[in-house]
Amino acid sequence: MVGTTRPVWYNWEKGRRRPGANFMARLRDVTGLSADIFYPDTERNAA
Repeated sequence: MVGTTRPVWYNWEKGRRRPGANFMARLRDVTGLSADIFYPDTERNAA
């Protein structure tokens, strides 16, 4: 549904890589969730 391969998805899940902007848009469209859910801004949340 998102248009990537299983190994790429696995690397996203493991935190080895992050999806690019085009994939983040697809993830949002498919899941209905914002990118902040997947990759919260740790600097913003650290304060």
